[in-house]
Amino acid sequence: MELLQLKYFCDAAETQNFSKTAKKFLVPTSNISQSVKRLERELGIELFEHRANKIVLAEAGKRFYEKVHPALYNLDCAKCEAMEGNEKAKSEIKLLVFCNRRLIMDAIVKFKENNPDVSFIIRHELEVDMEYDLLISDKSPYGYSEKYLLVNDDILVAIGKDNPLASKELL
Repeated sequence: MELLQLKYFCDAAETQNFSKTAKKFLVPTSNISQSVKRLERELGIELFEHRANKIVLAEAGKRFYEKVHPALYNLDCAKCEAMEGNEKAKSEIKLLVFCNRRLIMDAIVKFKENNPDVSFIIRHELEVDMEYDLLISDKSPYGYSEKYLLVNDDILVAIGKDNPLASKELL
């Protein structure tokens, strides 16, 4: 039994939807489904009943969720308490950046001029076992509490002078 499996299970139990859980964790839906199936095999019980367009916790799944959910919460609390007083943890920002990398890096450079003690961990691909402080994306991910529009980009298309389309009127 893995911690990530249990996180997938609890989120799927709450949303009653593997697709929503997959969007939250930024993984394919099949990852969630396979993870839950492995967990069911390991436990020897069926955790979910599959119905049209949704999943519902089976009775055994309800009992399992009632114990696992508080345990995950307690683990999160333990992590926070262990990190209290850790100045490095407080001065570290974990970013998952999917778009506008140049703009984000320029902003970080300016930020660090006034905040030299803050360090950044920047990833461009999701690592499922890492919790991110900020997600920079061109898509609206499921499961994040606040979303702010940072940039509106103009998209330009350039056509070479010798291209047959260059002489055509576009609009």
